[in-house]
Amino acid sequence: MSSDHNLVLCNLKLKLKHITSKKYEKKRNIQALDDVTIRAKYEAEIAKRIRDAEMEKLNMEGKATKLCEIIQQAVEATIPLAEQPKRKWISKQTLKLATEKRKMRLKAEESEQATIEYRKLCNEVRFSARKDKQKWLGEAV
Repeated sequence: MSSDHNLVLCNLKLKLKHITSKKYEKKRNIQALDDVTIRAKYEAEIAKRIRDAEMEKLNMEGKATKLCEIIQQAVEATIPLAEQPKRKWISKQTLKLATEKRKMRLKAEESEQATIEYRKLCNEVRFSARKDKQKWLGEAV
């Protein structure tokens, strides 16, 4: 056979790049600002931070970034995190049971009674979630 193609053999070493995942930042409950006390705390926190900031020496871009930082810090300090279920059909009661279960899980290692209580809460959460899902599916149809 006559061919103008040459066979090429080689060994390759590949190093794949490790891609870091983005950190998920929990959402804040903005509706909490409707509450007068939380709104007052938020406004006072921003006013205090603006008073403490030395923004006279900064240019416009520096002032804008500093103001964004101040607002972000005030939000983190005053506005609570939003309790959002991963599933649309989970009720607030089931969410409360789940938070109790998480707290009990930390105590479950300490004693036998706490372990029994933790298992009971696990069953209640599971039962409540199933009930919520059945109710949601019934409404959807």
